[in-house]
Amino acid sequence: MILSPEEIEEIFKIAGIESSNYVSIQFDDIPKGNKRRIMCSKGVSDSLIKSMNNSIRKFIPSAILY
Repeated sequence: MILSPEEIEEIFKIAGIESSNYVSIQFDDIPKGNKRRIMCSKGVSDSLIKSMNNSIRKFIPSAILY
């Protein structure tokens, strides 16, 4: 699961999950803030990525996508 550092503890608390059972890895090259990104391996086809992008656009206003 990819989460912003600010929300990890709160999500575990709400879900009733013991955070000590998990490891948090912070990537220095991910921008700060609450924007979400979907990362795919190079093995994911261009057509599947295009399908995911089209599906996201159905639910998220284009003004906040970049």
